[in-house]
Amino acid sequence: MIPSKTSKLPSLRMGEILVIISFVFLNIFTCGGDPGNDKGPVLLPGDPRLCLRPTDNQILRFETLPGGGWDNLANKERGRVLNVNYTQCKLSDDGLYLIPDGVTIVPVKSSDVETFAELFVHWNDYTSTLSKSINVDAGLHFLNIGISGHFSDEFESVKENQCMEKAATIRVQARYIRYTAHSEPDAPLHPSFRERLKQIAAHLELNQTTMARYESQLLVRDFGTHVVRSVDVGAALEQLDQVSSTFVSQYSSQKSAILASASASFFSVFSFSTSYSQKTSQTMIDQYTSNRVHSKIHTFGGPILAPNNYSVNAWSEGLDDNLVAMDRSGDPIYYVITPKVLTEIPESTVFQVYNYIQDAVQMYYEHNTYRGCTAIDSPNFNFQANVDDGTCKAPFTNYTFGGVYQTCSGWGYTDLCVQRTQKNPITGDYSCPPGYQAVLLQEGSDTASMTRHECYRCWLFFQCCNDNTYYSNAGYQAYWCVAEGQVHQQSGFLFGGVFTGNTINPLTQAKTCPSEFYSLRLLTDLTVCVSDDYELGYRYSIPFAGFYSCKSGNPLVLNERESQGLQANGKLTLTRFMRQSGAASWPHECPKGYSQHLAVVDNGCEINYCVKIGALSGMGLPKIQRPPFIPSPQEVTRNEPVMLSADGTTWKRMNISSWTEMMDKDSNNQGIFKDGVSKGEHELKGDMNNATVVIVSVSATLFCVFVATAVIVKCRKVRYRRRARMFRQVGNENASLIGSEPVFYGTSGDTAGQTSVEISS
Repeated sequence: MIPSKTSKLPSLRMGEILVIISFVFLNIFTCGGDPGNDKGPVLLPGDPRLCLRPTDNQILRFETLPGGGWDNLANKERGRVLNVNYTQCKLSDDGLYLIPDGVTIVPVKSSDVETFAELFVHWNDYTSTLSKSINVDAGLHFLNIGISGHFSDEFESVKENQCMEKAATIRVQARYIRYTAHSEPDAPLHPSFRERLKQIAAHLELNQTTMARYESQLLVRDFGTHVVRSVDVGAALEQLDQVSSTFVSQYSSQKSAILASASASFFSVFSFSTSYSQKTSQTMIDQYTSNRVHSKIHTFGGPILAPNNYSVNAWSEGLDDNLVAMDRSGDPIYYVITPKVLTEIPESTVFQVYNYIQDAVQMYYEHNTYRGCTAIDSPNFNFQANVDDGTCKAPFTNYTFGGVYQTCSGWGYTDLCVQRTQKNPITGDYSCPPGYQAVLLQEGSDTASMTRHECYRCWLFFQCCNDNTYYSNAGYQAYWCVAEGQVHQQSGFLFGGVFTGNTINPLTQAKTCPSEFYSLRLLTDLTVCVSDDYELGYRYSIPFAGFYSCKSGNPLVLNERESQGLQANGKLTLTRFMRQSGAASWPHECPKGYSQHLAVVDNGCEINYCVKIGALSGMGLPKIQRPPFIPSPQEVTRNEPVMLSADGTTWKRMNISSWTEMMDKDSNNQGIFKDGVSKGEHELKGDMNNATVVIVSVSATLFCVFVATAVIVKCRKVRYRRRARMFRQVGNENASLIGSEPVFYGTSGDTAGQTSVEISS
């Protein structure tokens, strides 16, 4: 019987099968399954165009949606936080708008146009026209939340006009609210925002806390401080007037008459009918108009404002097609970071990410808080201040500044202390001049690492290569010098402000020192501007009253209390006790007549400095300081990869038991995340150190040599025995020809010592 032959198909690996399936589906989606039929662009699930038929031309897509990031200091929209999808094809209750999943809109079934007027005597009382709710109810729980919205163009314009013109602000509005849109709880996060959270989580799992803090500040910069949860949608007309403060004071008891005059002016601009008007005397209206120093007209939504013949009736007719956000409310951006929406990240790590981003938001507020006197009629008024610190009536005392210096010690492959040491120019050494005391400002450490690919000769003919990581460390201590008693007024330095690589000098509004000043480098990123030119540099200096930080308080406050001789109720005894208890017990505040300003945050420690109240008033409004507030960490990737599965839901940290969220033990990993960044396919290295690798390599080599030698010897023995058998067989067959004795070649005679050769055919 002849055996039948069966054809055997070549075996395909799982990866090849997936590639073929992907190619087939790609061909179907791109060609629609019919090469001769072009159906236009591919529409993926969730695309709103899949929800609308050609006959649905009356249904519009609702544009003003919640779920976006919001910068609550600048009142500006940032990156998308919540995802937008149209898989459910939802319509508004009135059937006019297509709305995304996770969003609910409520029609306001009213056709009333609300009109009202407001008076703001002080600019800090002013509220935003389009984001009042989220500014007032910011959801933050620290002291300086009152600066929300203070860096918006709207607020800065109001403050400048009120200060420069000595005026009050009056706002008249006609508002129309058509819809209120809400985002549902636990709505899915936008993929970009989610990936940024995963990066921070990976850094925390790898114990790269500095990088996690840096990435958290970048997230606040790109996505804002808040997420918008609710939006009032409609349109508005607005008139914003600045009126002389003298006029407002003169009629302070007749506030309603002032507002009625402003409303009459507003109604005349937009041609309101008599049904909208309020009664007021023409004399009052004329006085209001004559005392108005600045006026602006704004329209929000509706048709475009025409210079002539623009009436409220024409505006109201085009509202439904031109709706905009009229008010926003929301939560701090870290409120959306919950284990329920980040199921692929360990729960403990989610809470860490929450805390890091909360700290980044608070740091953003702190870097933009300017304390001082906000009363414009006070001699200590500070135009830059946005938080009143109660110093409007404080006296002023001058202090001297003895300079700064920084010591450093380190080890490693490079000397990090080259950029971490700073001598005091007054002494030319790491010390304070006579009559001054050194006060510790901050101490910390800095690290650096470098990976070098190094190769060397090994095993005679081979070359071995390793990636070797080298580390360096530097510990630094920064000090400033305070006068111990009465010193000569010109014995120290003039103070010219501070700046960092990410924040400007409020004195120059740039990352520079004033003219005639030179810079002293402290900590890792702080520059202090000093000068000893009392003739040319004095006009650029500001009176200085010390530093204080998390390490040390301000000794000048103790000096002030002692000089006042406050002995009643044991106050002087308490002051002496605080001085004897050490620098950490000193008051963390400024002397009277001075206001505090944030210099830098070094390794989580705030360093503040004190300058005279009002010294920065002539510098203009401060520019907003946006994150990050620390330099980019220079860290190399460690050999501790964090892996993410192909479906994006399986997290695993190699060799770390804390990563227990494994949803599929046999899933193929598509990427290895080091420092939270996808690196593609990498070779996973074990936990063996270099010595273990050498021992294993040597043992394996010796074993291979031993096996090869044994095989060669065995083969030779087998070959020798085979040849011997063949010779004996040939000898038996040819015995009659050559006899039974072997043939010897060579000298005849004694065969001892002769070489015998067996002949075989």
